[in-house]
Amino acid sequence: GGQSRRTRKLFRQRRDCPPQFATRINLHFGKSTLRAAGIESVYIYTFNEMCSQSSAQQCGEGNDNDTSGNHPKMTGSIDKENGTVSKKESQWTVYDTEQDSSLLPTIAVLLWIGWMGIDVYLLLYLIFIADMTQRAVIISIVIAVTIPPPGFPMALGERLGKWSLTQSEKYFGMKTTLENEESIKKISQSSSPLIFAHEPHDVLPFPMAVFSPYLPRLRYLNCACLVTSAIFHIPFLRQMYTWTHCESVDKKTFRSKLLRNECLVFCPGGVQEVTMMDPAFPDDVLVYLKTRKGFIKLALETGASVVPSFGFNTDGCYGYWIPRGKVVNKIARSLGFLPMVFWGRFGIPFGIPKPKKIHVVVGEVIKIPKVENVTNELVDKWHGVFLTEMEALFERHKKDAGYAHRKLKIL
Repeated sequence: GGQSRRTRKLFRQRRDCPPQFATRINLHFGKSTLRAAGIESVYIYTFNEMCSQSSAQQCGEGNDNDTSGNHPKMTGSIDKENGTVSKKESQWTVYDTEQDSSLLPTIAVLLWIGWMGIDVYLLLYLIFIADMTQRAVIISIVIAVTIPPPGFPMALGERLGKWSLTQSEKYFGMKTTLENEESIKKISQSSSPLIFAHEPHDVLPFPMAVFSPYLPRLRYLNCACLVTSAIFHIPFLRQMYTWTHCESVDKKTFRSKLLRNECLVFCPGGVQEVTMMDPAFPDDVLVYLKTRKGFIKLALETGASVVPSFGFNTDGCYGYWIPRGKVVNKIARSLGFLPMVFWGRFGIPFGIPKPKKIHVVVGEVIKIPKVENVTNELVDKWHGVFLTEMEALFERHKKDAGYAHRKLKIL
């Protein structure tokens, strides 16, 4: 009785949908309705692949006034035998969150991402302002937090990490489109290893958080987020990233997870991709992937499937200035991060990102066979399949994401 006219209208649209096509429909409407019903802030729309274009129109799809954002599209599937990309009509699963950049979500993002800036300002204060007593106190605190393991205290830390991510989800109004969630679920149920390769890196690849087991999107995967090992040597930052289910992206950790048939997400472009960013060319979306073949080799050795993922609207969350030159690039590769200046919300240097709505699209599963003797030819073949599908994923979604005028450049 307390539903708005818009709510009743959309329910009538969905009620007219032929029942043989609808698998399940979960709708999210305004805050007042949610509070009254106690509904989660995330909504999901899922339809069977049988739902054709004409049937989708009966369901209210393809209508410019439809607010679900779930329209019939052509998606890619990977042929395991010859490594080619074929097309079939399918429905996507869309998870969306109403954006809220008020005080609590802002504090959560500060606790999650903001520690880098806090550490920088703490260091500057320690060097230029603090007296001897203050320096002794700060150094003692830093030593105290670096002695225990990064996850200590684990139970309390994980609760804080989960709260930070769920609130940060609102801050960015996280939207996730899964082109074939059923394939992902099948791999999860078969206990096979799975690699999500996410692009672009940008200043910070924080959209990878959509794969966190703390968020409702892909919780069943228990996916670990692999990031630069430098993170785990920085006070306070090492604790928070451990509490949010992050681990080092080093080869040993990567391989061991695949051998244990686990799921992981990482950004193959890495810090090298950051060195190529240039605000003078705002229409170019750069990803550094042509020589990134190591994860494909590991996938062939372990039989891990690879899924391309792309995050729209990541660029623009930060302004930045990047020092250029070969020496800087060498330093970045050795440190695992690029020394640079960036600024986010309110223009604060090393602060939190601007609250832009982030849209992560997850493509088709590339089922890579397990091979005893991996050759360079096999690596090149499957790496080519991955590049083709990553580019196709960007092209399929760029118009809806407001990137119609932009080009993906694979370097």
